[in-house]
Amino acid sequence: MRNINSVITIGEGAFRACNNLTNVTIPSNVKNIGSCAFDGCVKLTSINVDENNQHYCSVDGNLFDKTRKTLKQYIGGKQNTEYIIPDGVTEISSSAFCGCDNLTSIAIPDSVNIINNFTFCGCGKLKNIIIPNSVIYIGHHAFKDCRSLTSITIPRSVKNIGEEPFSNCSALINISVDEENPCYCSVDGNLFDKKKKTILEYAAGKRDTEFTIPDNVTKIGNLAFYGCDNLISVRIPNSVTCIGDLAFANCKNLTNITISDHISSIGWAAFFGCSALTITMLGNVEEIGDFAFFGCKEIIKKTR
Repeated sequence: MRNINSVITIGEGAFRACNNLTNVTIPSNVKNIGSCAFDGCVKLTSINVDENNQHYCSVDGNLFDKTRKTLKQYIGGKQNTEYIIPDGVTEISSSAFCGCDNLTSIAIPDSVNIINNFTFCGCGKLKNIIIPNSVIYIGHHAFKDCRSLTSITIPRSVKNIGEEPFSNCSALINISVDEENPCYCSVDGNLFDKKKKTILEYAAGKRDTEFTIPDNVTKIGNLAFYGCDNLISVRIPNSVTCIGDLAFANCKNLTNITISDHISSIGWAAFFGCSALTITMLGNVEEIGDFAFFGCKEIIKKTR
């Protein structure tokens, strides 16, 4: 790649999926690099930054901001199976490790406060990662498609978790939460809010074919059961009043669910792609989102 000194901005996703790109040099004039700029560059082995650049730097071929507080991009072409994030890093950028399929272990120092959206998405061989008790935010789909991850622990420091941080983690059987966490808890290895009123994520790697949502749960969160192919039947208690967007989408083996007359809202594409599913509705739901039942086998309406 040519070093173009007139460039001051590299846009979001600018070099995404440039599969034959092996190395990049960031010139001194660059002031802003958008998120995911080098996402999916599977042969990229080095990002070099001009030492006179005032905004970014390179550490072992990986891209950091100048202060080395933010890890912007781990290079996807490295053959290493382990990586230790340097001490002093406080934030890991969106998609920083996206698609880094060689990594089996990543060590996060206790200086890190923020794990952004899609940070480790597609790290298919990642087995070992510990979230330190310094992290306060875990972004949307942060560990999406980490198909070798079997267990994860949310420390007490975490105050905010984005939607479905472990989506398509097909080996994940246990999401545990530190008992002292004030915002979240774990019930049978699944993620709930602290009051146990909302189920946020069902561990997709569980082999159970049936699941009963605990009594007193009032909401099924967005994407909570997304793509849980092992489930055939889910019992929804009468306490539930809201089913979120994409809550059961692409649960391809789900065969039956009953929607009680206590449910007032069903979100956008809530049962999208559930091709084997027969839904029995016992009442009139006040609000149903677009595509809520798209692709479902059958809808049966009954009155009590």
